[in-house]
Amino acid sequence: MKTESLGEKLTPILVEIEGCLLDAYGTPPCFPDDGIDAAAFIFVSALMDRMWVQMMAVGLDLGTATELAERAGADVRALFKKYTGVEPLSRVDKESKRN
Repeated sequence: MKTESLGEKLTPILVEIEGCLLDAYGTPPCFPDDGIDAAAFIFVSALMDRMWVQMMAVGLDLGTATELAERAGADVRALFKKYTGVEPLSRVDKESKRN
């Protein structure tokens, strides 16, 4: 029996969140800072997952793939900071330093 991936487990939850946002389309959800941070982390996780698959499919070496992933992460952080004023992924940074 195939083990369900984390992405497969989370997809129904993400689709439900998407549905809630679509149902309330036009009404600002008014996310607090920790909601923005969580959304950024989910977005970056999905981006990195798909990016990695694409980079491996074209045969990029690990060093180049890592560099591109780091650059993409920095770009996403800058985008969120510029347009929301929130320093995204700050909880992730704090957690990674504890481990």
